[in-house]
Amino acid sequence: SVLSDDTPSLQPKQHHSLAQVIWNSFIGQLERVVIPLIISLSLASALTINIPRYTVQPWLGEGTWQGPYLAALLVIPLQLTGGAEVLLASALLVKGASLGTALSIILVAPSTTVSVIRHLSRPIKAKTAALYLVAIWFVASTLGVAVDGIQRLFAI
Repeated sequence: SVLSDDTPSLQPKQHHSLAQVIWNSFIGQLERVVIPLIISLSLASALTINIPRYTVQPWLGEGTWQGPYLAALLVIPLQLTGGAEVLLASALLVKGASLGTALSIILVAPSTTVSVIRHLSRPIKAKTAALYLVAIWFVASTLGVAVDGIQRLFAI
């Protein structure tokens, strides 16, 4: 008898060895964590070494209401995960950014990675995913502005 194309195969499934499973897991971690860490470390190093303090402070420093909004907007396309956002936030703090700006970076980065958006876009539409990104950006930035205001309120 002739088997049709839609009948299941009679060949046994291939079993992967433990070494292959560990290697695949390691490669998956490289893609998700190590590469964003290298990008963030490079960006933070370049920011710390090459960009003078007087160029960062007017845009992201204390007393600027737009700092957290701008920083959070700039961090969204970087896809930072696994603590990589802390490197960038600390480099900006060294260059004179406000505490609220650093907070908005730390809040936005892990919520807007490709894996989170891909996970959300399966059950929902693209418009809802875009609304999610805007909401995350707005809430994290507003919290950053609030932290800056509280810091100014209690500054001596």
